[in-house]
Amino acid sequence: MTAVTPHLAGSARLSAMASRYVNVEALPWRPTRWAGIEMKVLVEEPETGLLTALFRWAPGSELPLHEHVRIEQTYVLQGSLVDEEGEAKAGDFVWRPAGSRHVARSPKGALILGFFLAPNRFLAEAEAGVPSVAQLASAPSATAPSAGAAAGGDAAAPGGERPAGAPSPSSVWGVR
Repeated sequence: MTAVTPHLAGSARLSAMASRYVNVEALPWRPTRWAGIEMKVLVEEPETGLLTALFRWAPGSELPLHEHVRIEQTYVLQGSLVDEEGEAKAGDFVWRPAGSRHVARSPKGALILGFFLAPNRFLAEAEAGVPSVAQLASAPSATAPSAGAAAGGDAAAPGGERPAGAPSPSSVWGVR
């Protein structure tokens, strides 16, 4: 099994096919690289870029311009998220198609459950020349992405698989 829940107590004793029962309250809140946004990684699969995480947004926090490399799904548990297209409030579900771009804000704070099939691509970093994971994988001498790729990397290489040595999906958020 390649999917993992970081910090899951007792996971080393489980067989590859065993269910993972996650005590979410026991998982640590980890700061992301954006002020006021923390996350608990519920499951991630580095080989594909899949990530399911609980995100806690402080009032006034903002996620900069980014592109959803594949479909992104968000269920708002508390508070709200706002972008130029609308507002998702507690109890709302919003999904965004692959290729969609936006800046997400939480004026009053939020608790959300996010589902990603691939890591977001943060566009300010892309414009600054930080290569994506897919670009690094296609480079002739690339064997593993750099720290810069972990910061701005996008998702899977062609065929849906992430390159060997690709950063974990949560590392794109700045979580190690």
